[in-house]
Amino acid sequence: MAQRIYILPVRQNQEEAVFPSSISEPRKPISERAREAFEKRAGRAQDALLRARNQLGANARTATERVRRAARERPFHFIAGIAGAAFVLGVALRIWRSQQHG
Repeated sequence: MAQRIYILPVRQNQEEAVFPSSISEPRKPISERAREAFEKRAGRAQDALLRARNQLGANARTATERVRRAARERPFHFIAGIAGAAFVLGVALRIWRSQQHG
């Protein structure tokens, strides 16, 4: 019967199968590999956080400009919208308060 040949590494234990870059190069200790992996992921997380913060700032500036433009172009509609939102919020708070204090 023919013997199986595996192209992909097969795990013999729970440790991840790793191909060293050269046979003579010793494997790094697991603590060092973990630290390198952590630093790599931390760098990616920091980059993602910076991008999100920049995007949030851009979105806030855009929203502020839209509100200012709406107030400038249609002041009556703007004031009516604020009054309507305040009324709905007041009704919601009154219902919530009546349910809390029965």
